[in-house]
Amino acid sequence: MKPSLLLRTCASILPLVLTLTAANVAFGRPAGPPELAPAVRERLSQAGADTLLPSWQRDFMVRLAQGSTVVTLDSGTPDDPAAVSAHLPGPTGAARADQGALPSARYAQGAIYDPVRDRMVVFGGWHSGNNLNDVWELSLAGTPTWTELTPGGTPPSVRRYPGVIYDPVRDRMVVFGGFTGDVYMDDVWELSLAGTPTWTELTPSGTPPHARYRQSAIYDPVRDRMVVFAGWCSGTNFNDVWALSLADTPAWMELAPGGTPPIGRYSPSAIYDPVRDRMVVFGGVEDGILNDVWALSLAHTLAWTELAPGGPPPRARHTHSAIYDPVRDRMVVFGGFDGADYRDDVWALSLADTLVWTELTPSGTPPSGRFGQSAIHDPVRDRMVVFGGSSYSGCFNDVWALSLPDTSAWTATLVPDSCTLMVSATHGWVTQDPPPSGGKHAYGTAVLLTATPEAGYDFVGYSGDVVAATDTVTVIMTGDRTVTADFQTAAGVGGEVRPTVTLLMPAMPNPFRQSATLAFSIAHSGPVELAVYSVDGRRVRTLVRESREPGEYRATWDGRDDGGNPVPTGVYYARLKTVGRPLTRVITYLK
Repeated sequence: MKPSLLLRTCASILPLVLTLTAANVAFGRPAGPPELAPAVRERLSQAGADTLLPSWQRDFMVRLAQGSTVVTLDSGTPDDPAAVSAHLPGPTGAARADQGALPSARYAQGAIYDPVRDRMVVFGGWHSGNNLNDVWELSLAGTPTWTELTPGGTPPSVRRYPGVIYDPVRDRMVVFGGFTGDVYMDDVWELSLAGTPTWTELTPSGTPPHARYRQSAIYDPVRDRMVVFAGWCSGTNFNDVWALSLADTPAWMELAPGGTPPIGRYSPSAIYDPVRDRMVVFGGVEDGILNDVWALSLAHTLAWTELAPGGPPPRARHTHSAIYDPVRDRMVVFGGFDGADYRDDVWALSLADTLVWTELTPSGTPPSGRFGQSAIHDPVRDRMVVFGGSSYSGCFNDVWALSLPDTSAWTATLVPDSCTLMVSATHGWVTQDPPPSGGKHAYGTAVLLTATPEAGYDFVGYSGDVVAATDTVTVIMTGDRTVTADFQTAAGVGGEVRPTVTLLMPAMPNPFRQSATLAFSIAHSGPVELAVYSVDGRRVRTLVRESREPGEYRATWDGRDDGGNPVPTGVYYARLKTVGRPLTRVITYLK
């Protein structure tokens, strides 16, 4: 192996090894990591012979490759695992993000930490009605900078909620499944990260898992494989567990854990616990929203165990983010949706002998409440990095850092300087206070929109990233926003409204418990579809699907899906599709 490749291999494996051993060293446990996969051991041995590396790294690699049961840090190295990260490239601290090209605001993307190049890599997601398949990197050293990557090869189809992991042995991102907006996927792709990144579709042997999205995926470094749990497809919540071996000939295998398994669910979080060689799962959605904690042991006897942490637990939630903090041996959870609110809270689950939930109270201003964000652990700077997400006010493209020491703090320095507010109106106009500067508003600005109709028209409401029935509404600029002001012909003789434009009125009542009425008008003859969707874009109920003549209509939703089953409490979207652009209204269902 060439020295440059050895150096890259070492840099790729070292953060993995530190993750495997840091918690043991920090807590004084004598046992080293579990037996490593042969491919990992081989690369550790090769890297340990590379004279370009510092002696402490070579010795560290050789001991692990030989299966040493005690990992020590020799003289000339830091005394604690938190300081070990100082030997990895890159300075500590946060800096302002470069304000060149930025990824579009999005949620439901996949993201990994690339330890070789000290960067976060982001793939896909959803933005303003469109699924994505673009790839971006955020360099974390020096001044963080966004760069759109242009990989070679044929890319995967657009998708949201894929399962993604970093494969440190082969220096690549691995992508499984997701939802294109029309099709649930079961395909597997790799994005090589060395040199010019290149997409390659993998063709694993064995029977693949059922197509799905909103699953959890972890990298199992001991067995050199991706482990997939849960997900959703066409009305089915999964609780199966699958392993994809990552060697030269990848293969799918369904695992059959012992014990009582968790109920089927989608949008849980999952982390790999290297100290105990297990996957830890928190929350998600089944019929209702969950806050249970489960462990899947991966060594020897594969088995599920429901954990019972002490302390007050977090509120039930889904589509949150979680990382493993190896220095403090804990799972850190941020955000998510609890059925009523988008969360901005942070919780830590200690994973030592006595499991305990603790709500963290970081200093600094926290990110806006959100779900569908990405989070990675940045081992060089001992922090969690969060990107994107969505809430009532739309999608985000900001980046936040949460320092992980005992005096944790949010840093709002990795955010755009400014955001674009695009407002459209026909038969009226909308003023912005304060007005934009150069077409943009400073990040975090509260912008008051005021709609005024032309003569002969009435204001109906706002749609798009902001939904409101009043002619004034405040928009908080924590991402690019698109808003439409809707107007209709004023009432004529006898109060009759002539539908010259297609409109979807706000649901009444909203929120609702028993039923909500949606009034809409059609300006042109043709096919009409009015359906209710969950916040992740899944169709829940079709209310109208037929050809209609111009006129005014009403439809009622009773809080049930197309199968007649009650839906969970939460936020939904009513979407009217006819000639022209689709119209959307937010509905909140309360039981």
